[in-house]
Amino acid sequence: MEARAIISLRGLLFVVLRMKAQTCFLLALFCVIGALTHGLPNPEICNLDGAEGRCPGREPPYEGWYFDSRYGFCGPFKWDVCGGNRNHFENCTSCMQFCTRSEGGGLEDCIQRGYILDLPNMQQYVYSTRKKVNGCLYV
Repeated sequence: MEARAIISLRGLLFVVLRMKAQTCFLLALFCVIGALTHGLPNPEICNLDGAEGRCPGREPPYEGWYFDSRYGFCGPFKWDVCGGNRNHFENCTSCMQFCTRSEGGGLEDCIQRGYILDLPNMQQYVYSTRKKVNGCLYV
């Protein structure tokens, strides 16, 4: 098994070394672009307002979550599947993971500031006061 892995690595190295300079440059360029944009928020969706999208005469059936780009956190809103826009998520965690940077800020920043997640109930608590805070949009 180890010998096959070494042969595979040697074969890959041979292929890379035989590539033309232009191909290597393009490959390196794509790698750099991917590294620079990894973890960035999706501005297309995450910069949209949190539109409720209510149907006339219907009560919203559940609490959705939207990303508030002004504050960099997610907040709750009532949504009943009529209208609205694509800036809506099922829960706080999926909203934060989609719309925030993976390194520093976002969900990790909430935890570092003293907020913890109660995942089954999707509620947040403050360590110092143990006060329940609805949503991810902190004051």
